[in-house]
Amino acid sequence: MSRVLISLMAVVMFMMTSCGGRFEEPVLYAFDQTVMEEARAQIQSGKFLHMAAYDKLIAETEDLLNQEPVSVMDKSLTAPSGDKHDYFSMAPYWWPNPKTSDGLPYIRKDGETNAAARNLDNKAMGQMESMVRKLALAYYFTADERYAEKAIEQLRMWYVDPQTRMNPNMNYAQVVLGHNNNWGRSFGLIDKYGCVYLMDAIRILRSSKSFSDADFVAIQNWYDDFVEWMRTSKNGTAESVTKNNHATAYDAQIVAYALMAGREDVVNEVISQFMQRRIYKQVQPDGSQPEELARTNSYSYTTYNIRIALSMCNMAQVLGVDFLSQTSEDGRSIPKMIEFMSQYLGVEQSQYPYEQINKWDSAQNQAYQILYWADGKFPDKGYDKILARAEKYKIAEASLFWLTGTVGMN
Repeated sequence: MSRVLISLMAVVMFMMTSCGGRFEEPVLYAFDQTVMEEARAQIQSGKFLHMAAYDKLIAETEDLLNQEPVSVMDKSLTAPSGDKHDYFSMAPYWWPNPKTSDGLPYIRKDGETNAAARNLDNKAMGQMESMVRKLALAYYFTADERYAEKAIEQLRMWYVDPQTRMNPNMNYAQVVLGHNNNWGRSFGLIDKYGCVYLMDAIRILRSSKSFSDADFVAIQNWYDDFVEWMRTSKNGTAESVTKNNHATAYDAQIVAYALMAGREDVVNEVISQFMQRRIYKQVQPDGSQPEELARTNSYSYTTYNIRIALSMCNMAQVLGVDFLSQTSEDGRSIPKMIEFMSQYLGVEQSQYPYEQINKWDSAQNQAYQILYWADGKFPDKGYDKILARAEKYKIAEASLFWLTGTVGMN
């Protein structure tokens, strides 16, 4: 496999002076670069309207400076491969079988999360992604090298150090005990979705004196290998042909990771097919998403898939492709997805005609954030009136949304 030495997309930068230090301005894909630049300028001038978000970020990152980095080596169990470097997690909606003495094979309870499934590498990867992302954002807004140094320490442990790095595969993600010889499932790839935002964090950190060229190239090469795993492995290829939010998340992930790895061929292929292959097949002309509406937490999955689609919109926009303006001949589009979702924002759950067994308020919070973003893009749609009736779900003043402009960033 060819190795990348430098990704032009990932490191095209210009120089600026910030907070008395040198800071290289990265090109960002998942975060809204305009929002972030404006927020930083307003913070520096004392005119930022959402200082609670900035204050919370800095308080949290100060605490993170004292936190030990995590790795795949920390877990108490090992993947069936016997290699602790292999990522290992268990499927969240599967439970011990009450009809058998050993609880096998596990049975599915859609929408009901088994807490025991949240304490393996999925927990560690979530902690890693959150830690690096917040530290990188703090570095972006302050140019304080302490934040970058801590974030890079964590990146090095997860991706670079031979003693602690994760192998670039997810062969044992979301294992269901008693099924498939305890091999992972294709659906497990979504465990890594948060790393879409991590790619921008890495770009922000690239200007730090703590980030060596060797470490950066090692991370690029890790993602080059991982992209190849997504394209050629049994689980990766199976995930690529799913028909719901997993397919949308697959495309968002492979674009984000291919950008980091310098795989322009992969980026162009996925971007060029995204609307036809994903949106026009998943979405009805009225904007409904039948695959998501069939779930036991249908409003949660409806909003989740929209959030992923908007991540794709952000990345494509930077590359000169406008997904928001594209519509199929019979009217399927991403704005239609938002329009369908909007009619249930701010209503009582009893008025919602689909199933939602729990997390109603959480789904409403996510819908509000999506519609707030959409109101800025499409002011003639009258979304301000819907937002007014749903005011109790408004975006928290301390939300990272105000600093990044990214839907789903809390």
